[in-house]
Amino acid sequence: MKSILEVNPAEPSRLYYFGFGNNELIPIYNIKSVGDGDYHSEELIFPRDKGGKPNLVLLKIEDGEDTGKNYKNGDPVYKKKKQIKQFMWNGKFLSEKKR
Repeated sequence: MKSILEVNPAEPSRLYYFGFGNNELIPIYNIKSVGDGDYHSEELIFPRDKGGKPNLVLLKIEDGEDTGKNYKNGDPVYKKKKQIKQFMWNGKFLSEKKR
């Protein structure tokens, strides 16, 4: 699942992920997407997802800074910065895997 906003919302968009273990819901991660000319998006990729890795949850983060330029179709040109963080799940919470 990917969430990205390229509009000007007054408030950020949020997605809340939960796991299920020992007969209880466990908060995993809160995804935040913001678009105010620039944008910020986050995407969780689980082991079974396309591009997933065994025993890891990946967090793809993308930030885009509006350059003030537009493509021929009128869409804004962004200067993009991407990163991927790796997390391990221990049954109760995610912990970042140090490289």
